[in-house]
Amino acid sequence: MNLYNGILLLFYFICVGNCYILPNIPKLNKNKIYQTHIKEIDKQIIDLSKTTTINYIMIPIVSMIDTLSISYLGNQNDIIGSNSAEQIFILCYYISSFLPPILTPKISNLKEKLTRCNNQIEKENIKHQIDNIISISLLIGLVVGIISNFILFQNHLYFLKLSMNHIESLNTAVSYLKYRSFGIIPTLLNTIIFSILRGCKQLDKAIYINISSQLINIILNPIMMKMMGVKGIALSSVISDIYLSILFIFLLIKNKYITTNLKNIIGNSISLLKEGILIQFKNILSNVLTIYQSKKISSYDIKGNYLTSYILINKYTSLFQILYLSLSSVTTIMISSEKENKRDEIVKSRIFRFNYLLGFIQSIIIIICIPFFNLITDNKSVQNIISSHIYYVIPYLFINGLSYIYDGIYIGYQKFKRLSFINLMILSIMLISVNYLPNLSSIWILNMFVNIIKIYSCHFYM
Repeated sequence: MNLYNGILLLFYFICVGNCYILPNIPKLNKNKIYQTHIKEIDKQIIDLSKTTTINYIMIPIVSMIDTLSISYLGNQNDIIGSNSAEQIFILCYYISSFLPPILTPKISNLKEKLTRCNNQIEKENIKHQIDNIISISLLIGLVVGIISNFILFQNHLYFLKLSMNHIESLNTAVSYLKYRSFGIIPTLLNTIIFSILRGCKQLDKAIYINISSQLINIILNPIMMKMMGVKGIALSSVISDIYLSILFIFLLIKNKYITTNLKNIIGNSISLLKEGILIQFKNILSNVLTIYQSKKISSYDIKGNYLTSYILINKYTSLFQILYLSLSSVTTIMISSEKENKRDEIVKSRIFRFNYLLGFIQSIIIIICIPFFNLITDNKSVQNIISSHIYYVIPYLFINGLSYIYDGIYIGYQKFKRLSFINLMILSIMLISVNYLPNLSSIWILNMFVNIIKIYSCHFYM
C-alpha cells in the first residue's frame, strides 16, 4: 500500500467512520453555566492528562529501548525470546494486579466526599477509611506478589513451552524470564501505589520518581545487555522496579497514608478481591489473546519474520497509545469525582471530543513517520512486512483508543460486572476466531472489528 492509498484510508476512516461507525458524542445544553463548566472540565482534563501522559510515556520508551538494544546487540531469536518471556511475565502480573483498576475510582470518590464534608468527625472517619483501604491494598499486593513470584519462577519453563512455537528462541526466553520473575513483587506494589496517588490526584511527585526509575532502566539496558545478554535486560528492569518501590513507599509514609490500625481486614479484603477480579478479566484475557496471536503468527513462516515484524510494530505504535491510555485514566478519575457534582455527562462529552481530535492528529503523525519504521531493524524481509501492514495501525489505534475511553467511563462509574461481561464476550470471539485467520492482515482486521462491537456494546449498556 503506497502513501496515497494510506491517506485515502485515513480520511475515509476519519470522515466516514465517525459518521457511521462510532457512537454519537452526548449532546449538551449550551447555556452560560454549562459553558463555564466546560471550561473548568477542559482545564482539568488537560492538567491531569499532562501528568498521566508523562508517566505513561516512559513505559513504551523503555520497552522500545529494550527492543533496540536487543536488536542491535543480539539477534532475531533474542527479540522473539525476550518478547515471549515478557508476555508471560505481563500475563502473570495482570492475573495478580486486580487492585489498581478499582483503587483509583474508590479513593477519588472518597477524596471528593472528604473535600465536600464540613463535619470534623465525619472527615476523620473518611480519612481513616482511605488510609485503611490503602494499607489493606498494599498488604494484599505484597502477599499476592510473593505467591506469583514463586509460581512464575518454579514454572517458567512450562509456561514458555506452552506458549511458544518458535523453539529456536526458547533458551533465550528461559534465561530472560528466570530473572524477570523477581520483578513481579515491586511491579505489583508500584502499580497499586500509583493508582492510589492517582485517586488522590497527587501525581506530580510520583511522576518524577517514576521518571528517575525509568532513566536508571534506560542507562542500565545497553550496559547489562553487553555484560549478560538478554538476562541483563531483565535484571535492569528488576533493579529499577525495586528502586521505584522504595521511593513510592517513602512517599506514602511521608503523606501519612499508611496506618497500622487496620479495621475489618477480612471483609475489606474480600470486597476488594471480588471487585478487582471482575474488572481484571479483560486484562487477563487480553494478554492470553496476545500470547495466542503471537503463537499463531509464528506459524506463518519458519524464520519468524512475521512474528518479529508484529512485535516491532506493536513496540513502535505503543508510543501512540499513550495519550489514549492517559485519557482513559483521566476519564476514570473525573467520572468518579464529578458524578458527585452532577457534571459527569459534561466530562464524557469533552473526553469524546478530545479523543476524536487526538485520533485525527495521531493518524497524520503516523503517516509522516512511516519512512522511519525501517530504522527499527536492518532485516529486509521484516522491513517489507512492516511496510505492508503499517496502514492497518492507523484505524486500529483510533478504534482501540475509543475502547479505552469506554473502559475508563465504566470503571469511573464502578460498573465492574457489566464491563467484565462485555470484555469477556468480545475477547472470547477473538480467541475463537484467531485460529482460523490465514495471515497477519486478517489479525489486524479482526482486532478492529471486535473493538467496534465492544464500542457499540458499551454505548448500548451505558
